[in-house]
Amino acid sequence: MKRAALKLCCLIVSGLVVFTTHATAKPGGPSKLAPTIIDFTELDKLVPEELKEKNTPGAVITVVSGDQVIYQKAFGVANVETNAPMQTEMLFRLGSTTKMFTAAALLTLAENNKIKLNEPIGNRVKGLSAKVAAATPHYLLSNSAGVRDFAAPMISNDDAALANMVRGWKDDVFFADPGEIYSYSSAGFWLSGFVVEELQGKPYADAMTELLFKPLGMERTTLRPLMVMTYPFAVGHAVEAGKPAILRPLFNNVAMWPAGSMWSNSKDLSRWVIALLNDGKLDGKQTLSTSLVNQMVQHHIPVPGETDSYYGYGLTVFKY
Repeated sequence: MKRAALKLCCLIVSGLVVFTTHATAKPGGPSKLAPTIIDFTELDKLVPEELKEKNTPGAVITVVSGDQVIYQKAFGVANVETNAPMQTEMLFRLGSTTKMFTAAALLTLAENNKIKLNEPIGNRVKGLSAKVAAATPHYLLSNSAGVRDFAAPMISNDDAALANMVRGWKDDVFFADPGEIYSYSSAGFWLSGFVVEELQGKPYADAMTELLFKPLGMERTTLRPLMVMTYPFAVGHAVEAGKPAILRPLFNNVAMWPAGSMWSNSKDLSRWVIALLNDGKLDGKQTLSTSLVNQMVQHHIPVPGETDSYYGYGLTVFKY
């Protein structure tokens, strides 16, 4: 693989990896990037070795160049007990990369004039404590609202769980003033997801489908485990006694969904990556607004302890 000729971005999502490549356009040449020709032989050899070394049962690797998928391959197994082979269409449960989708959904609502980014969320959502109501989308999505990172105080499979949890918060969920410091907080994104469902008038999972997944053509992406079960999916594993073992039971908490619980696959995530790389364009259409994409990757606040690293909206932005 000729690494020097490419700029690579690697999105690692629970065993699913999406690489993106950029080629430099020639002056006067077409704006649409042509597929980059790469020999993936070394990658085909490397992945099985890495999986073995890390005790990882399987993975799906996808490479996106410009606005096209130029490589996609499944490795290993999706279940160490059945030895079911990994498939490229299989769903994986995402972790904190869910946060960038929550951010995009709230930005979409802001662009639809449902809320302003610097407006207190209490102007649009009622039943919150005074300090929670004073938080703004800008500070929440940039991890600079001063919200503590804490364990969810409730576990539930009910759609009402997110609202019930947030409306029970007191002012002590904050440890710093807005904009004072960057501090990674899943709770801040739980609150952002709650605002999304309130403004859209539907449970968070359904609001996300309406605002993002359906417009982007992410056909199998969902928050709902019962929907996941109707498709092929990769089972979660942990290393026990030096070997991968299936995690049981499958953890689920609706109250935590906005910060890390999406299910998606290589095809759907590639569509998201293509839209981000091409100023919101997908299949020749402006699916996400250019301003939304630009706001996500802005340097909203420096990340302490890092060099030239910033947090945007749901994304860490740095040079590699």
